[in-house]
Order: sequence, then structure tokens, then C-alpha cells
Amino acid sequence: MLKVALAEVKTHTRRFIAVGIAVMVAVGFLTATLMVNASSEASLANSVGAGFRNADLVVTPGPEQPLDQAAAKAVAGADGVAETYVQQQAYIAFGAAGSAGFGVLQNLAEAPGLNAAELLEGAWPAAGEVALDQTTAERLQLSPGATLQLAPATGSVAAQSLAAGGHALTVSGITRASADPLMMGQPQFLAPHAVLGQLSSADAPAEFRTIQLDLAPDAGAAEVRESVSAALAAAGFGAATVNTPAEQTKELVASFTGGTDQLTVVLLAFALVALLVCSLVVANTFSVLIAQRTRELALLRCIGADRKQIRGSVLVEALLVGAVSSAAGVLGAVGLLAGLIAWLQQQPDTGFAALAVTPLAVLAGAGTGILMTVLAALAP
Repeated sequence: MLKVALAEVKTHTRRFIAVGIAVMVAVGFLTATLMVNASSEASLANSVGAGFRNADLVVTPGPEQPLDQAAAKAVAGADGVAETYVQQQAYIAFGAAGSAGFGVLQNLAEAPGLNAAELLEGAWPAAGEVALDQTTAERLQLSPGATLQLAPATGSVAAQSLAAGGHALTVSGITRASADPLMMGQPQFLAPHAVLGQLSSADAPAEFRTIQLDLAPDAGAAEVRESVSAALAAAGFGAATVNTPAEQTKELVASFTGGTDQLTVVLLAFALVALLVCSLVVANTFSVLIAQRTRELALLRCIGADRKQIRGSVLVEALLVGAVSSAAGVLGAVGLLAGLIAWLQQQPDTGFAALAVTPLAVLAGAGTGILMTVLAALAP
């Protein structure tokens, strides 16, 4: 009966076009929905985790207990810690080429391995120098070697006042704009810690964001986490958390999304509707096909085929059509989403977009399509 089913599908392929299209659309919708969820999480991870992607461990402040130099000293002295980067930032005023504005200045990591910024042109800033993001550099028409005026962000700002009372710094390099949600969309500057101290003020103090760690070659993350947590507790920072970059990214993503993904819930609801409609189309189509083949099936019974064999033949046809259509639906969803992600990556504000094709999305989409087709063909 397997040969009969294969011959039937091969000979009357056009009969199954409606079934194939319905299954392909439903499977593509379901697979794309699951991939959108995974790709959204991956994109948020690229964005939220951009500032500590090179660290082995990340220390973040506890509720109402900001980090300071005492916490940084305690972390640096913990067992298994090779290098530390006390990530700080301050809001500053800048002026160049007759224009002025506000931006965020972050200190450069002294340990090169902990620096998450990406240098596109020039060199990393040294004393008396600053690097700025590519978007701001293009807008201000600045290149390495140019002079930029920076000052603490207090009150209104004008290019004339900055020229008179600001700090003149040499632009050493151009960096790729950070996708960090707390920095993206505004001018970004990078300078040594000493420059950050000069540009901080009582009205615009430097904020301690994280303390990032690079582990010693023979140290394990679990052991170092325990030693760092103990050192922080002894220094009075017991509320601070010590996470791996993946754990920290997951926590931040949950804080941004509230722990739920409403978009995925809505899309899954539409996907279920598409699956229901698809099952009705498959059932109706197979009902018509079987009605058209009454004499053929009766002839098979006359030459010795029993009810089980007839039923198995029809279900094999449904299985073949479901498998091919489901594969096409999965490939279509992957191709469509890959094209969309590629377009987003070319946009200046969404360059952190990432495509995530998870085994769950592929297997759930294909498996659901095949199972739905077979079950829908069973009753007719």
C-alpha cells in the first residue's frame, strides 16, 4: 500500500496543492512566531549585554546601595580576580564646529580585554584625549586629531561658553555606537578615568554602573563568585549581585520586558487560528479527494486490500504531503525572518538585531504541521 500511496501522490499532485499551501502557511506562521521570540531575546542580549560582553563576571549594585571605590577595592582583592573594570559614566556637555549639546561619557577600561567598545578608526584615548561614536563624529564632522570641548553637564550649554570654560580634548579615535539601552540614541564619548573625574561635578556626578571582572587563568567562575560575594559582604555591600554576563543579560532583559513577552502571546494566538483553519482545509480537501476515489478504493478492496490497508494508504498520503509542506513552511519562515533581520542590521538604530533559529521552533513547526495533516485526514 506504500507504493499505492506514493503513486497516488505522484500521479495526482495537483489534488494536494490546496492542502500543501494551507499546511505551509500554518507551519510558517507558527515557526516564524517562535523564531521571533528567540530572535527578540537574542537581539536584546546583544543590546543589553553590549557593555559587559567581554567580562567573566559582573558585579551590579543592590537596591539603594550604589557601588563606590570601596566596593571596587574589595572586588579587586578577592581571590581569583586578575583584572577589574569599574564602569562609570557621567553626563557631559560638548561643543565643536559651532554647535553644542549633551552626551554621556564613559571611562575606558584599563585592562584591554575588558573594553567592550569597538574601535573603527584612530586609537584608544590616552591622557587629554577622547574617543566618540561614529554617528556623533559624522554629525560634527570630526576625525582623529580634531579638538573637542567637554564640560560638566550643568545648566544650559552653548558652544561659546564651552570654548571659554570647557576642557579641550583631542579626538583620538572613532568607535561604533553602543547598543546599550542606557547609552544608545545619544552622543557617546570614551576617555580615561582621569578625564571622567575632571568632567564630573556635584550636579552631574559619575555613576558607578558595574564592576567587571577578568578571572585568573586557573580560577573557576563559581569559586571566584563566592570569594567576590564574601569580599563585598565584608565591605558592607552584601546586597550587590555577582553574575555571569549571560545571567546578568537575562536579568536585565526580564526587567525591560517585565518577564513576559506580550507580542509572542498575541502571535501565538494568531498561529493557533491559522492551524485551526488549516486543519479544516485539510479535512475538507481529503473528504473531497476520497469521495472522488470511491471506485478506485472499492477496486482495491475487490483485489484483496482490507480496511486497514486502505486507511493506511490515505494516511501515508497525508503524511507525505504534510512532511513536504511542513519543510517548505519552515524554510519559508527562516528565509523571511533572515531577510528581515538582515535589513534591520543595516539600519543605524537596530544593528544589534540577531537571527535565532532554535531547534524548538523548527521541530515544533514541522511536527505540528505533520501531525495536524495526518489527524485532519483521519476522519475522512
